Amino acid sequence: MTRGIGVPAKESGISKLDESNIVSLFGYTPEQILRFIYEHEERESGMKGEDKGVYHGHPRFYELLDMMRDIHDRKSHDYAGDKTDPLKNFRLCENQGIPAWQGVLVRLSDKFSRLQAFARQGELKVKDESVVDTFLDNAVYSLLGLILFEETLEKIEPEEKQYEILPGIGHTPDGRECKLAKEVER
Repeated sequence: MTRGIGVPAKESGISKLDESNIVSLFGYTPEQILRFIYEHEERESGMKGEDKGVYHGHPRFYELLDMMRDIHDRKSHDYAGDKTDPLKNFRLCENQGIPAWQGVLVRLSDKFSRLQAFARQGELKVKDESVVDTFLDNAVYSLLGLILFEETLEKIEPEEKQYEILPGIGHTPDGRECKLAKEVER
């Protein structure tokens, strides 16, 4: 028998789904999960006209976006500690000559490695970060990496700027090599 995450209940140590198991798996209490859902529904009900409830994607996706917003707000407060630059902590690697967006790649690889280990072993020993937390952190890091990457592109001279992230990345539309491509190849 599996418990929704593809891990047999026996292997995952879950014999029944109670509050401690929910917190262990999802990193949030049932009350917090319900609050996220309630806030999402409240925002949706406040929409006007055509926007109200018109989603084409999976409803859970939008709930998770709300959770990601909350995670980003809380972690920006705790890690960056700077209202003028919520990504200050990600930029610290620039002091060692590593572009901030590449520093995010290291964080992403750590989270991905954790998920791979969970998939192989069926359990996580560190209990203060759930599987759901790790997936959400990956999603948030991906977006923050994109923001930092876009900032890097904005610093490139206009005639060398990439206009689309397409096959052949690192080249301008006329085929010249872009400064960013040299940086990526390092």
